[in-house]
Parts: sequence; structure tokens; C-alpha cells
Amino acid sequence: MDTNQRIANMKLRRKFSMLLTAFILFAWILVLVYSRYSVSVSKQQLDGKADLLAQAVGAQSQYGLMMGDSAGLADALKNLVGTGDTEAGGFLDPNGKTLAQLDFAFTNMKQTDPALLAGTVVSADMNDGTPVLISTVRVNNKNTHQALGYVSVAISSKSLEAENTTSILITVLTFFLFSLFGLLAMFLVRKTVIRPVDTLKQSVQKVAAG
Repeated sequence: MDTNQRIANMKLRRKFSMLLTAFILFAWILVLVYSRYSVSVSKQQLDGKADLLAQAVGAQSQYGLMMGDSAGLADALKNLVGTGDTEAGGFLDPNGKTLAQLDFAFTNMKQTDPALLAGTVVSADMNDGTPVLISTVRVNNKNTHQALGYVSVAISSKSLEAENTTSILITVLTFFLFSLFGLLAMFLVRKTVIRPVDTLKQSVQKVAAG
């Protein structure tokens, strides 16, 4: 017996249940995909913001890195962290030695080699629990293109964490709402359509049997 024949021989109640279940799953998958896509886009935008900020700070601090001016670099970090949502920052020389840093301490920073981190944006948590995105860029001499050092900037990712949590809640909530809608729809259709049709079918069978 092929699939079409099996479907044709199914009871109306089972056919409707399968159709309704498929519709609910499809709708829920759409919600899931959209919510995860929205979080992914927000993550990319925040990564880009952190990267642009690090590049801007690096471009403004070339002379300080060239001269090894720790005091000047520290002042630049104070001005940076004191504005916007920048949480921390740090300057390192070409060998990875710290020249200046401000609040640059994290509980789960796995990779510390600036040469490997250069050009990347990584997630971490500050010691006070604040989630951040850390962008590290290599600062080169404009003339010789040799490395002057590295700059790392950490910006808050609380908004991203909140959006991710909201996305999960919406996904779970819609699943329960769709399930509730399916049960309600099944009850109404069974009462108003399936049961009368079954009764009519039984009556027709009795008439046919004499």
C-alpha cells in the first residue's frame, strides 16, 4: 500500500491532527529561525562597533605606542572608558607586554596572545559579571608598516545578552501558545466537524446495510 493510499484510508480525525501538527511545527520553526537570525544580526553589528572603536583608538594612539608613553596611553584609556558603553581597554607593545590598561581583567579570557587575538572579537565576562565583547587590533607604523603594538577595547554586550534571553523566552512562549492553539482548534473541529461527519457516516453505513 503506497503512501497516498494510506492517507486516503486514514480517519478524518487523524488527517486533521497530522495537518495541524505540521502547521504548528512549521510556524514555530519560522519563529525560531527569525529570532536566532535577529540575534545574529545584532551580534554582527556589535562586533563591528567594537572593531571600529578599537581601530579608531589605535589610529589616535600611534605616537604613544611608538614612544612607549604609558602615562599618555593610560589617559587615553580613561577618556575612552569614561564615555559611552566602553567597559575596559588596554595597550600592549609588539611583544605583548602591557603598556597601559584600565579595568582589563576578565574571568574567562582564554586566549591572551595579542598576535593571535588581533583582528578578532571575542566574548568574555568582567570580574563584576558584566558581559563584554573584546576587539583587539594591531597598530602599525604608517610609514614602515611595522607593528607598534596592540590595542584591545571591551564594550558592554548586555543588550545582546538581553536580546538573546528575550529570543529564547519568545521561542518557548510561542511553542506553548501554538500548542494551546492546536489543542483548542482540535477540540472545536472535532466537536463541530469531525463528530457530525462520523455520525453521518455511521448513519449512511446503517442505511446501506438495510
